[in-house]
Amino acid sequence: MHIHIAMMGRVTEPVTKAFQALGYDKLYLLSGTKFQESIDKVTESLSNFKVEVIPEYISGFDFQEIVNTIYRIYERENEKGVTFSINITGGTNLMAAAACSCAFFIGATIYYVMDDDKPVKEQVLSIPTPKTPNMAALKEETREILRYILKKVESGGYATTAELMEEFNKTKQTLNHQINILREEGLVENGEIKRPDGKVDRRYKSIVLTQQGRLVASWI
Repeated sequence: MHIHIAMMGRVTEPVTKAFQALGYDKLYLLSGTKFQESIDKVTESLSNFKVEVIPEYISGFDFQEIVNTIYRIYERENEKGVTFSINITGGTNLMAAAACSCAFFIGATIYYVMDDDKPVKEQVLSIPTPKTPNMAALKEETREILRYILKKVESGGYATTAELMEEFNKTKQTLNHQINILREEGLVENGEIKRPDGKVDRRYKSIVLTQQGRLVASWI
């Protein structure tokens, strides 16, 4: 089952072109109520191919509403064998930004549809996305560690293994296991600690967030 989530304004071609190229099974249309005519046009066009079209009415200028809507779709549809894709071509720039953020977390492929004279399949471009972390592998106590590291970084500091052991009352073995989970998901890495004279203290390593880790820690 391929579920396609499309941002759409008045223009319908990016949605129908994506179907020609990808052949999705179910379509969620995120659009405004003032574009009902366009929604009806897409629904009628895809009904010939037995594609279920479900409109989701949102404000194109409410980032959180867009994010919440996409997550709600994901929670409703996510099961074994289901793949998700997101079409960011239509709607507002904010809709595209919110959709890209969501794609990262739900493991969806992002598509952008060009408007040119090339064959349709060449107009539908797949946008590379970072490796999606396995959120199911992050138990609450592991998420707490991630949030704590973010808090330290935002305050201008850094976290060490010894500090985390004390803060979360963990043995070194248990903490290292949780840090390794975060490292395997690409969320943390080892960092350097500098002495007051500016030289690197090679006796210790800090635990720092990757760019991906900072994003995840801000959301969970």
